[in-house]
Amino acid sequence: MRIFVGLFKQSIVCRRHSFVKNDVFRRHSTPINCYSTRFDGKLTFDQFTSLRKAEARKSVLIHLASRARLENGLLNICTQHGPVKQLFTYTLSSGDHMLIEYEDRDSLESLMKSACHFSNLERIPVETRVLYYTGSTGSLQKKKKQNRQNLPLVSMAGQDKDRSEDGLQRSLQKAESISDQMSLVHRHEKLSDLHARLRFFVCTVIEEMLSGLFPHTLVSPFGSSVNGFGKKNSDLDLNLELEDLVHLKKESELKFMTKKRLNNERRFTQGSLEIVHNMLKMFVPQLSNLVSILNARVPIVKFYHQGADVECDLTMTNRTGTLMSELLYVFSSLDDRVKDLVFTVRKIAQVQQLTRSDPGPWVSNFALIVMVIYFLQTSSVKILPSVRALLKNQGHPETSSIRLNMTEPSPIITNMKLLPFPDSKTNSGELLREFLEFYAGFDFENRAISIFEGQDLSKPDFSPIYIENPLERQLNISKNMNSQELGRLCKLFKTSLMELVLSKTVSASWGISSLFDKDLNHQCLCDGKNVPQMWQIFEPIKS
Repeated sequence: MRIFVGLFKQSIVCRRHSFVKNDVFRRHSTPINCYSTRFDGKLTFDQFTSLRKAEARKSVLIHLASRARLENGLLNICTQHGPVKQLFTYTLSSGDHMLIEYEDRDSLESLMKSACHFSNLERIPVETRVLYYTGSTGSLQKKKKQNRQNLPLVSMAGQDKDRSEDGLQRSLQKAESISDQMSLVHRHEKLSDLHARLRFFVCTVIEEMLSGLFPHTLVSPFGSSVNGFGKKNSDLDLNLELEDLVHLKKESELKFMTKKRLNNERRFTQGSLEIVHNMLKMFVPQLSNLVSILNARVPIVKFYHQGADVECDLTMTNRTGTLMSELLYVFSSLDDRVKDLVFTVRKIAQVQQLTRSDPGPWVSNFALIVMVIYFLQTSSVKILPSVRALLKNQGHPETSSIRLNMTEPSPIITNMKLLPFPDSKTNSGELLREFLEFYAGFDFENRAISIFEGQDLSKPDFSPIYIENPLERQLNISKNMNSQELGRLCKLFKTSLMELVLSKTVSASWGISSLFDKDLNHQCLCDGKNVPQMWQIFEPIKS
Protein backbone atom coordinates (compact mmCIF):
# COMPACT_ATOMS: atom_id res chain seq x y z
CA MET A 1 0.00 0.00 0.00
CA ARG A 2 1.36 3.38 -0.97
CA ILE A 3 0.18 5.43 1.97
CA PHE A 4 1.33 8.82 3.05
CA VAL A 5 1.71 10.05 6.62
CA GLY A 6 4.53 11.58 8.55
CA LEU A 7 5.97 9.07 10.98
CA PHE A 8 4.85 9.81 14.49
CA LYS A 9 8.15 10.62 16.14
CA GLN A 10 8.63 9.36 19.63
CA SER A 11 11.61 9.95 21.80
CA ILE A 12 13.51 6.78 22.48
CA VAL A 13 13.92 6.26 26.16
CA CYS A 14 16.70 4.00 27.31
CA ARG A 15 15.17 1.49 29.68
CA ARG A 16 16.78 0.68 32.97
CA HIS A 17 19.39 -2.07 32.65
CA SER A 18 19.12 -1.97 28.82
CA PHE A 19 22.03 -3.16 26.75
CA VAL A 20 23.30 0.28 25.64
CA LYS A 21 26.00 1.28 23.17
CA ASN A 22 29.44 1.42 24.83
CA ASP A 23 27.96 0.61 28.23
CA VAL A 24 28.29 -2.27 30.64
CA PHE A 25 25.31 -4.57 31.08
CA ARG A 26 24.37 -4.78 34.73
CA ARG A 27 22.88 -8.12 35.71
CA HIS A 28 20.25 -8.24 38.39
CA SER A 29 18.43 -11.05 40.13
CA THR A 30 14.72 -11.49 39.48
CA PRO A 31 12.39 -13.90 41.29
CA ILE A 32 10.84 -16.76 39.34
CA ASN A 33 7.13 -16.66 38.35
CA CYS A 34 6.90 -12.88 38.53
CA TYR A 35 3.18 -12.32 38.08
CA SER A 36 0.89 -9.59 39.31
CA THR A 37 -2.85 -9.12 38.86
CA ARG A 38 -2.77 -5.49 37.79
CA PHE A 39 -5.37 -4.39 35.23
CA ASP A 40 -4.68 -1.53 32.81
CA GLY A 41 -8.07 -1.34 31.15
CA LYS A 42 -7.23 -4.02 28.58
CA LEU A 43 -10.13 -5.45 26.60
CA THR A 44 -11.11 -9.07 26.21
CA PHE A 45 -11.00 -10.48 22.69
CA ASP A 46 -14.78 -10.15 22.34
CA GLN A 47 -14.72 -6.57 23.62
CA PHE A 48 -11.89 -5.65 21.24
CA THR A 49 -13.54 -7.13 18.13
CA SER A 50 -16.95 -5.69 19.08
CA LEU A 51 -15.44 -2.22 19.49
CA ARG A 52 -13.71 -2.40 16.11
CA LYS A 53 -16.90 -3.64 14.43
CA ALA A 54 -18.90 -0.82 15.99
CA GLU A 55 -16.41 1.65 14.49
CA ALA A 56 -16.67 -0.04 11.10
CA ARG A 57 -20.48 0.01 11.05
CA LYS A 58 -20.42 3.80 11.48
CA SER A 59 -17.84 4.23 8.71
CA VAL A 60 -17.97 4.94 4.97
CA LEU A 61 -15.21 4.53 2.38
CA ILE A 62 -15.12 7.18 -0.36
CA HIS A 63 -13.06 7.05 -3.55
CA LEU A 64 -12.10 10.58 -4.60
CA ALA A 65 -12.17 11.71 -8.22
CA SER A 66 -9.72 14.49 -7.38
CA ARG A 67 -7.78 15.08 -4.19
CA ALA A 68 -7.70 18.82 -4.95
CA ARG A 69 -11.46 18.97 -4.36
CA LEU A 70 -11.23 17.32 -0.95
CA GLU A 71 -10.96 20.40 1.27
CA ASN A 72 -13.45 22.54 -0.60
CA GLY A 73 -16.13 19.97 -1.22
CA LEU A 74 -16.29 16.56 0.39
CA LEU A 75 -15.38 17.61 3.93
CA ASN A 76 -18.12 20.22 3.89
CA ILE A 77 -20.67 17.68 2.69
CA CYS A 78 -19.72 15.06 5.27
CA THR A 79 -20.10 17.36 8.26
CA GLN A 80 -23.60 18.39 7.19
CA HIS A 81 -24.93 14.93 8.04
CA GLY A 82 -23.56 14.73 11.57
CA PRO A 83 -20.43 14.91 13.71
CA VAL A 84 -17.38 13.10 12.32
CA LYS A 85 -15.43 11.13 14.92
CA GLN A 86 -12.40 10.12 12.83
CA LEU A 87 -11.26 10.70 9.26
CA PHE A 88 -8.39 9.22 7.26
CA THR A 89 -7.09 10.11 3.80
CA TYR A 90 -4.74 7.83 1.91
CA THR A 91 -3.61 7.04 -1.62
CA LEU A 92 -3.39 3.73 -3.46
CA SER A 93 -2.46 2.91 -7.02
CA SER A 94 -6.19 3.06 -7.80
CA GLY A 95 -6.46 6.65 -6.53
CA ASP A 96 -7.18 8.72 -3.42
CA HIS A 97 -9.48 7.47 -0.69
CA MET A 98 -11.11 8.71 2.49
CA LEU A 99 -12.35 6.58 5.41
CA ILE A 100 -14.84 8.45 7.62
CA GLU A 101 -16.19 7.29 10.98
CA TYR A 102 -19.24 9.16 12.27
CA GLU A 103 -20.14 9.59 15.92
CA ASP A 104 -23.40 7.69 15.40
CA ARG A 105 -25.12 5.46 12.88
CA ASP A 106 -27.87 8.01 12.16
CA SER A 107 -25.33 10.45 10.72
CA LEU A 108 -23.97 7.77 8.44
CA GLU A 109 -27.44 6.81 7.23
CA SER A 110 -28.17 10.46 6.51
CA LEU A 111 -25.07 10.61 4.29
CA MET A 112 -26.07 7.39 2.54
CA LYS A 113 -29.55 8.74 1.78
CA SER A 114 -27.99 11.78 0.10
CA ALA A 115 -26.02 9.61 -2.36
CA CYS A 116 -27.30 8.43 -5.72
CA HIS A 117 -26.33 6.03 -8.49
CA PHE A 118 -24.48 6.86 -11.71
CA SER A 119 -26.95 7.52 -14.50
CA ASN A 120 -25.53 4.99 -16.98
CA LEU A 121 -27.37 1.66 -17.23
CA GLU A 122 -24.20 -0.43 -17.04
CA ARG A 123 -24.10 0.03 -13.27
CA ILE A 124 -25.73 -2.58 -11.02
CA PRO A 125 -27.89 -0.59 -8.55
CA VAL A 126 -26.54 -1.95 -5.28
CA GLU A 127 -26.04 0.31 -2.28
CA THR A 128 -23.00 -0.26 -0.07
CA ARG A 129 -20.93 2.00 2.18
CA VAL A 130 -18.39 2.38 -0.63
CA LEU A 131 -19.02 5.67 -2.44
CA TYR A 132 -17.43 7.71 -5.22
CA TYR A 133 -17.02 11.48 -4.89
CA THR A 134 -17.15 13.35 -8.20
CA GLY A 135 -17.03 16.93 -6.84
CA SER A 136 -19.42 19.50 -5.39
CA THR A 137 -21.38 22.35 -6.95
CA GLY A 138 -20.44 25.91 -6.09
CA SER A 139 -23.79 26.68 -4.45
CA LEU A 140 -23.64 23.54 -2.31
CA GLN A 141 -20.09 24.34 -1.28
CA LYS A 142 -20.99 27.88 -0.12
CA LYS A 143 -24.00 26.65 1.81
CA LYS A 144 -22.14 23.94 3.68
CA LYS A 145 -18.81 25.56 4.29
CA GLN A 146 -20.31 27.76 6.99
CA ASN A 147 -21.21 24.82 9.25
CA ARG A 148 -18.08 22.77 8.85
CA GLN A 149 -16.69 21.34 12.09
CA ASN A 150 -13.04 21.12 13.09
CA LEU A 151 -12.38 17.64 11.70
CA PRO A 152 -10.09 15.05 13.32
CA LEU A 153 -8.28 14.55 10.01
CA VAL A 154 -5.47 11.98 9.84
CA SER A 155 -3.58 12.46 6.60
CA MET A 156 -1.49 9.41 5.71
CA ALA A 157 0.82 11.36 3.39
CA GLY A 158 4.47 10.33 3.59
CA GLN A 159 4.08 7.13 5.58
CA ASP A 160 5.42 4.95 2.76
CA LYS A 161 8.78 6.68 3.09
CA ASP A 162 9.08 6.38 6.86
CA ARG A 163 7.85 2.77 6.93
CA SER A 164 10.30 1.67 4.24
CA GLU A 165 13.15 -0.72 4.98
CA ASP A 166 15.67 2.09 4.58
CA GLY A 167 13.70 4.18 7.05
CA LEU A 168 13.73 1.31 9.54
CA GLN A 169 17.50 0.88 9.21
CA ARG A 170 18.08 4.58 9.83
CA SER A 171 15.94 4.45 12.95
CA LEU A 172 17.68 1.32 14.25
CA GLN A 173 21.11 2.92 13.88
CA LYS A 174 20.02 5.87 16.01
CA ALA A 175 18.51 3.74 18.79
CA GLU A 176 20.20 3.66 22.18
CA SER A 177 19.63 0.01 23.06
CA ILE A 178 18.61 -3.33 21.60
CA SER A 179 15.34 -3.08 23.52
CA ASP A 180 14.62 0.22 21.79
CA GLN A 181 15.51 -1.34 18.44
CA MET A 182 12.99 -4.12 19.07
CA SER A 183 10.28 -1.58 19.88
CA LEU A 184 11.10 0.21 16.62
CA VAL A 185 10.76 -3.04 14.66
CA HIS A 186 7.40 -3.66 16.30
CA ARG A 187 6.07 -0.21 15.46
CA HIS A 188 7.43 -0.43 11.91
CA GLU A 189 5.92 -3.84 11.14
CA LYS A 190 2.58 -3.81 12.97
CA LEU A 191 -0.82 -3.00 11.51
CA SER A 192 -1.64 0.70 11.70
CA ASP A 193 -4.95 1.96 13.04
CA LEU A 194 -6.06 2.66 9.46
CA HIS A 195 -5.19 -0.86 8.29
CA ALA A 196 -7.13 -2.36 11.19
CA ARG A 197 -10.15 -0.16 10.51
CA LEU A 198 -10.18 -1.06 6.82
CA ARG A 199 -10.15 -4.78 7.61
CA PHE A 200 -13.15 -4.54 9.90
CA PHE A 201 -14.84 -2.32 7.33
CA VAL A 202 -14.53 -5.11 4.74
CA CYS A 203 -16.15 -7.51 7.24
CA THR A 204 -19.17 -5.29 7.83
CA VAL A 205 -19.72 -4.59 4.12
CA ILE A 206 -19.95 -8.34 3.42
CA GLU A 207 -22.23 -8.79 6.43
CA GLU A 208 -24.63 -6.18 5.09
CA MET A 209 -24.61 -7.80 1.67
CA LEU A 210 -25.79 -11.10 3.20
CA SER A 211 -28.12 -9.62 5.82
CA GLY A 212 -31.17 -9.68 3.54
CA LEU A 213 -31.26 -13.48 3.65
CA PHE A 214 -29.44 -13.92 6.95
CA PRO A 215 -30.25 -10.98 9.28
CA HIS A 216 -27.93 -12.25 12.02
CA THR A 217 -24.99 -13.28 9.88
CA LEU A 218 -21.50 -12.57 11.19
CA VAL A 219 -18.33 -12.04 9.18
CA SER A 220 -15.43 -11.82 11.60
CA PRO A 221 -11.68 -11.47 11.06
CA PHE A 222 -9.38 -14.03 12.58
CA GLY A 223 -5.67 -14.73 12.41
CA SER A 224 -3.06 -12.00 12.31
CA SER A 225 -5.58 -9.18 11.81
CA VAL A 226 -6.88 -9.58 15.38
CA ASN A 227 -4.45 -11.76 17.37
CA GLY A 228 -2.13 -8.88 18.31
CA PHE A 229 0.68 -9.98 16.01
CA GLY A 230 -0.67 -8.61 12.72
CA LYS A 231 1.83 -7.26 10.19
CA LYS A 232 1.32 -4.62 7.53
CA ASN A 233 0.54 -6.16 4.14
CA SER A 234 -0.61 -9.44 5.72
CA ASP A 235 -3.72 -11.18 4.35
CA LEU A 236 -7.14 -10.82 5.91
CA ASP A 237 -8.70 -14.10 7.10
CA LEU A 238 -12.50 -13.97 7.40
CA ASN A 239 -14.93 -16.39 9.02
CA LEU A 240 -18.58 -16.47 7.94
CA GLU A 241 -21.28 -17.57 10.40
CA LEU A 242 -24.83 -17.57 9.04
CA GLU A 243 -26.24 -17.13 12.55
CA ASP A 244 -24.67 -15.77 15.72
CA LEU A 245 -24.84 -17.81 18.91
CA VAL A 246 -27.10 -15.34 20.72
CA HIS A 247 -29.97 -15.77 18.24
CA LEU A 248 -29.30 -19.50 17.99
CA LYS A 249 -30.41 -19.83 21.64
CA LYS A 250 -33.50 -17.59 21.29
CA GLU A 251 -36.85 -19.20 22.14
CA SER A 252 -40.32 -18.29 20.81
CA GLU A 253 -43.61 -19.96 19.93
CA LEU A 254 -43.32 -18.50 16.41
CA LYS A 255 -40.77 -20.23 14.20
CA PHE A 256 -39.39 -19.19 10.80
CA MET A 257 -40.01 -21.61 7.94
CA THR A 258 -36.67 -22.58 6.41
CA LYS A 259 -35.04 -25.10 4.15
CA LYS A 260 -33.31 -28.06 5.80
CA ARG A 261 -29.54 -27.91 5.53
CA LEU A 262 -27.57 -30.79 4.02
CA ASN A 263 -26.57 -33.59 6.38
CA ASN A 264 -23.06 -33.46 4.94
CA GLU A 265 -21.55 -30.38 6.61
CA ARG A 266 -18.68 -30.15 4.12
CA ARG A 267 -21.05 -30.18 1.13
CA PHE A 268 -23.21 -27.52 2.78
CA THR A 269 -20.15 -25.34 3.35
CA GLN A 270 -18.97 -25.80 -0.24
CA GLY A 271 -22.40 -24.98 -1.67
CA SER A 272 -22.84 -21.93 0.55
CA LEU A 273 -19.41 -20.54 -0.28
CA GLU A 274 -20.04 -21.03 -4.00
CA ILE A 275 -23.19 -18.88 -3.72
CA VAL A 276 -21.36 -16.27 -1.62
CA HIS A 277 -18.57 -16.21 -4.22
CA ASN A 278 -21.07 -15.43 -6.99
CA MET A 279 -22.78 -12.72 -4.95
CA LEU A 280 -19.47 -11.04 -4.11
CA LYS A 281 -18.35 -11.23 -7.72
CA MET A 282 -21.60 -9.84 -9.12
CA PHE A 283 -22.66 -7.21 -6.62
CA VAL A 284 -19.99 -5.94 -4.18
CA PRO A 285 -17.88 -3.06 -5.55
CA GLN A 286 -14.07 -2.92 -5.36
CA LEU A 287 -13.66 -6.69 -5.14
CA SER A 288 -11.51 -8.40 -7.75
CA ASN A 289 -9.57 -11.60 -8.44
CA LEU A 290 -12.25 -13.80 -6.88
CA VAL A 291 -11.36 -17.48 -6.78
CA SER A 292 -13.19 -20.36 -5.05
CA ILE A 293 -11.06 -23.19 -3.68
CA LEU A 294 -13.83 -25.47 -2.50
CA ASN A 295 -12.00 -28.81 -2.53
CA ALA A 296 -9.30 -27.68 -0.10
CA ARG A 297 -9.19 -29.17 3.41
CA VAL A 298 -10.77 -25.89 4.53
CA PRO A 299 -12.88 -24.51 1.62
CA ILE A 300 -12.24 -20.81 1.02
CA VAL A 301 -13.12 -17.93 -1.29
CA LYS A 302 -10.17 -15.68 -2.13
CA PHE A 303 -10.50 -12.08 -3.30
CA TYR A 304 -8.77 -8.72 -3.31
CA HIS A 305 -10.38 -5.58 -1.89
CA GLN A 306 -9.12 -2.59 -3.87
CA GLY A 307 -10.16 0.14 -1.44
CA ALA A 308 -8.60 -1.60 1.57
CA ASP A 309 -5.66 -2.89 -0.50
CA VAL A 310 -5.80 -6.32 1.14
CA GLU A 311 -5.93 -9.94 -0.02
CA CYS A 312 -8.79 -11.79 1.70
CA ASP A 313 -9.55 -15.45 2.43
CA LEU A 314 -13.17 -16.15 3.38
CA THR A 315 -14.04 -19.42 5.08
CA MET A 316 -17.15 -20.63 6.88
CA THR A 317 -17.80 -21.73 10.48
CA ASN A 318 -14.09 -21.82 11.27
CA ARG A 319 -14.40 -21.57 15.05
CA THR A 320 -10.99 -23.11 15.55
CA GLY A 321 -9.39 -20.15 13.80
CA THR A 322 -11.36 -17.70 15.93
CA LEU A 323 -10.47 -19.55 19.13
CA MET A 324 -6.78 -19.62 18.22
CA SER A 325 -6.92 -15.88 17.50
CA GLU A 326 -8.33 -15.25 20.97
CA LEU A 327 -5.65 -17.37 22.60
CA LEU A 328 -2.82 -15.49 20.86
CA TYR A 329 -4.56 -12.16 21.54
CA VAL A 330 -4.52 -12.94 25.26
CA PHE A 331 -0.79 -13.71 25.23
CA SER A 332 -0.04 -10.58 23.21
CA SER A 333 -2.03 -8.47 25.68
CA LEU A 334 -0.25 -9.64 28.81
CA ASP A 335 2.99 -7.73 28.19
CA ASP A 336 4.40 -5.40 25.50
CA ARG A 337 7.65 -7.37 25.46
CA VAL A 338 5.79 -10.33 23.95
CA LYS A 339 5.03 -8.35 20.79
CA ASP A 340 8.52 -6.82 20.67
CA LEU A 341 10.10 -10.28 20.74
CA VAL A 342 7.66 -11.86 18.25
CA PHE A 343 7.99 -9.06 15.69
CA THR A 344 11.78 -9.04 15.98
CA VAL A 345 12.17 -12.81 15.61
CA ARG A 346 9.81 -12.89 12.62
CA LYS A 347 11.62 -9.96 11.00
CA ILE A 348 14.99 -11.67 11.36
CA ALA A 349 13.57 -14.88 9.87
CA GLN A 350 11.98 -12.94 7.00
CA VAL A 351 15.13 -10.98 6.14
CA GLN A 352 17.20 -14.17 6.27
CA GLN A 353 14.61 -15.87 3.98
CA LEU A 354 13.60 -18.58 6.43
CA THR A 355 9.91 -17.70 6.11
CA ARG A 356 7.99 -17.27 2.86
CA SER A 357 4.49 -16.26 1.86
CA ASP A 358 3.80 -19.49 -0.05
CA PRO A 359 3.40 -22.89 1.67
CA GLY A 360 6.37 -25.24 1.82
CA PRO A 361 8.77 -27.11 4.14
CA TRP A 362 9.95 -23.93 5.90
CA VAL A 363 9.02 -22.54 9.29
CA SER A 364 5.76 -20.56 9.42
CA ASN A 365 5.14 -17.28 11.18
CA PHE A 366 2.57 -19.07 13.34
CA ALA A 367 5.19 -21.61 14.46
CA LEU A 368 7.60 -18.79 15.35
CA ILE A 369 4.91 -17.08 17.45
CA VAL A 370 4.28 -20.32 19.38
CA MET A 371 8.01 -20.80 19.88
CA VAL A 372 8.29 -17.32 21.39
CA ILE A 373 5.32 -17.97 23.68
CA TYR A 374 6.77 -21.28 24.83
CA PHE A 375 10.13 -19.66 25.56
CA LEU A 376 8.44 -16.94 27.63
CA GLN A 377 6.59 -19.67 29.57
CA THR A 378 9.77 -21.57 30.41
CA SER A 379 12.53 -18.94 30.57
CA SER A 380 14.35 -18.14 33.81
CA VAL A 381 11.90 -15.27 34.26
CA LYS A 382 8.49 -16.75 33.45
CA ILE A 383 6.59 -13.97 31.71
CA LEU A 384 3.67 -15.98 30.29
CA PRO A 385 1.49 -18.66 31.91
CA SER A 386 0.57 -21.95 30.26
CA VAL A 387 -2.77 -22.36 28.50
CA ARG A 388 -3.82 -24.73 31.27
CA ALA A 389 -3.06 -22.02 33.84
CA LEU A 390 -5.10 -19.49 31.83
CA LEU A 391 -8.13 -21.80 31.82
CA LYS A 392 -7.82 -22.38 35.56
CA ASN A 393 -7.43 -18.63 36.11
CA GLN A 394 -10.78 -18.01 34.38
CA GLY A 395 -12.61 -20.73 36.31
CA HIS A 396 -12.82 -23.29 33.52
CA PRO A 397 -13.03 -26.94 34.61
CA GLU A 398 -9.84 -28.99 34.56
CA THR A 399 -9.39 -30.45 31.09
CA SER A 400 -6.62 -31.56 28.77
CA SER A 401 -8.17 -29.68 25.85
CA ILE A 402 -10.10 -26.47 25.16
CA ARG A 403 -12.08 -27.84 22.21
CA LEU A 404 -14.83 -28.71 24.70
CA ASN A 405 -15.75 -25.05 24.95
CA MET A 406 -15.55 -24.07 21.29
CA THR A 407 -19.28 -23.27 20.95
CA GLU A 408 -19.19 -20.57 23.63
CA PRO A 409 -18.97 -16.89 22.56
CA SER A 410 -15.88 -16.24 24.69
CA PRO A 411 -14.43 -19.63 25.62
CA ILE A 412 -11.09 -18.58 27.10
CA ILE A 413 -11.07 -15.16 28.74
CA THR A 414 -14.12 -13.44 30.22
CA ASN A 415 -12.41 -11.25 32.84
CA MET A 416 -9.11 -9.56 32.01
CA LYS A 417 -8.79 -8.36 35.60
CA LEU A 418 -8.03 -11.92 36.73
CA LEU A 419 -5.16 -12.46 34.30
CA PRO A 420 -1.68 -12.97 35.78
CA PHE A 421 0.10 -9.97 34.26
CA PRO A 422 3.91 -10.39 34.47
CA ASP A 423 5.74 -8.22 36.97
CA SER A 424 9.29 -8.85 35.73
CA LYS A 425 11.56 -5.95 34.75
CA THR A 426 13.74 -7.95 32.35
CA ASN A 427 14.06 -5.88 29.15
CA SER A 428 13.37 -7.04 25.60
CA GLY A 429 17.05 -7.07 24.61
CA GLU A 430 17.85 -9.59 27.32
CA LEU A 431 14.90 -11.73 26.29
CA LEU A 432 16.04 -11.79 22.64
CA ARG A 433 19.48 -13.06 23.57
CA GLU A 434 18.05 -15.63 25.97
CA PHE A 435 15.57 -16.76 23.27
CA LEU A 436 18.36 -17.30 20.72
CA GLU A 437 20.46 -19.24 23.21
CA PHE A 438 17.45 -21.28 24.36
CA TYR A 439 16.62 -22.58 20.87
CA ALA A 440 20.23 -22.83 19.71
CA GLY A 441 20.57 -25.60 22.28
CA PHE A 442 17.03 -27.04 22.29
CA ASP A 443 16.71 -30.83 21.91
CA PHE A 444 14.40 -30.87 18.87
CA GLU A 445 15.27 -34.52 18.22
CA ASN A 446 13.66 -35.85 21.38
CA ARG A 447 11.42 -33.14 22.85
CA ALA A 448 8.16 -31.51 21.75
CA ILE A 449 7.01 -27.95 22.48
CA SER A 450 3.69 -27.53 24.33
CA ILE A 451 2.31 -24.11 25.24
CA PHE A 452 -0.78 -25.81 26.67
CA GLU A 453 1.30 -27.39 29.44
CA GLY A 454 4.03 -24.75 29.36
CA GLN A 455 6.74 -27.40 29.27
CA ASP A 456 8.45 -29.74 26.85
CA LEU A 457 7.00 -33.22 26.27
CA SER A 458 8.30 -36.47 24.89
CA LYS A 459 8.21 -36.32 21.11
CA PRO A 460 5.30 -38.50 19.87
CA ASP A 461 6.67 -39.13 16.35
CA PHE A 462 9.77 -38.79 14.18
CA SER A 463 9.06 -35.35 12.72
CA PRO A 464 12.17 -33.12 12.61
CA ILE A 465 10.38 -30.64 14.92
CA TYR A 466 7.19 -31.08 16.92
CA ILE A 467 5.18 -28.05 18.08
CA GLU A 468 1.90 -29.10 19.64
CA ASN A 469 -1.30 -27.41 18.50
CA PRO A 470 -2.78 -26.00 21.74
CA LEU A 471 -6.37 -26.51 20.48
CA GLU A 472 -6.03 -29.90 18.80
CA ARG A 473 -3.21 -31.37 20.81
CA GLN A 474 -2.81 -34.44 18.62
CA LEU A 475 -1.65 -32.18 15.76
CA ASN A 476 1.82 -30.85 14.99
CA ILE A 477 1.68 -27.28 13.64
CA SER A 478 5.21 -27.64 12.23
CA LYS A 479 4.60 -30.96 10.48
CA ASN A 480 5.43 -29.32 7.15
CA MET A 481 9.07 -28.61 8.13
CA ASN A 482 11.84 -30.91 6.93
CA SER A 483 15.25 -31.54 8.49
CA GLN A 484 17.01 -29.12 6.16
CA GLU A 485 14.78 -26.19 7.14
CA LEU A 486 15.09 -27.05 10.83
CA GLY A 487 18.85 -27.03 10.39
CA ARG A 488 18.70 -23.59 8.76
CA LEU A 489 16.53 -22.32 11.62
CA CYS A 490 18.91 -23.59 14.31
CA LYS A 491 21.83 -22.14 12.39
CA LEU A 492 20.08 -18.78 12.26
CA PHE A 493 19.62 -18.80 16.04
CA LYS A 494 23.32 -19.51 16.56
CA THR A 495 24.63 -17.02 14.03
CA SER A 496 22.26 -14.31 15.26
CA LEU A 497 23.48 -14.90 18.79
CA MET A 498 27.10 -14.64 17.65
CA GLU A 499 26.41 -11.53 15.60
CA LEU A 500 24.80 -9.73 18.52
CA VAL A 501 27.91 -10.44 20.59
CA LEU A 502 30.46 -9.54 17.94
CA SER A 503 28.81 -6.54 16.24
CA LYS A 504 30.61 -3.32 17.14
CA THR A 505 28.21 -0.95 18.80
CA VAL A 506 30.16 2.07 17.56
CA SER A 507 29.58 1.17 13.92
CA ALA A 508 26.63 2.20 11.76
CA SER A 509 25.25 -1.35 11.88
CA TRP A 510 24.92 -2.72 15.38
CA GLY A 511 22.53 -4.83 17.43
CA ILE A 512 19.45 -5.95 15.50
CA SER A 513 20.47 -3.77 12.58
CA SER A 514 23.45 -6.06 12.01
CA LEU A 515 21.07 -9.02 11.62
CA PHE A 516 19.16 -7.33 8.79
CA ASP A 517 21.98 -6.36 6.43
CA LYS A 518 24.02 -9.57 6.40
CA ASP A 519 23.42 -13.06 5.04
CA LEU A 520 23.77 -15.02 8.26
CA ASN A 521 23.07 -18.35 6.55
CA HIS A 522 26.48 -18.24 4.85
CA GLN A 523 28.55 -17.19 7.84
CA CYS A 524 30.96 -19.63 9.42
CA LEU A 525 29.60 -21.20 12.58
CA CYS A 526 31.18 -22.61 15.63
CA ASP A 527 29.79 -26.04 16.52
CA GLY A 528 26.87 -26.29 18.94
CA LYS A 529 29.16 -26.92 21.92
CA ASN A 530 30.77 -23.51 21.54
CA VAL A 531 27.63 -21.40 21.41
CA PRO A 532 28.30 -18.33 23.58
CA GLN A 533 26.77 -18.44 27.05
CA MET A 534 24.69 -15.64 28.54
CA TRP A 535 27.46 -14.44 30.86
CA GLN A 536 29.78 -14.09 27.84
CA ILE A 537 27.19 -12.11 25.88
CA PHE A 538 26.78 -9.50 28.54
CA GLU A 539 30.50 -8.88 29.03
CA PRO A 540 31.36 -5.21 28.43
CA ILE A 541 31.77 -4.45 24.73
CA LYS A 542 35.00 -2.70 23.95
CA SER A 543 34.97 0.11 21.46
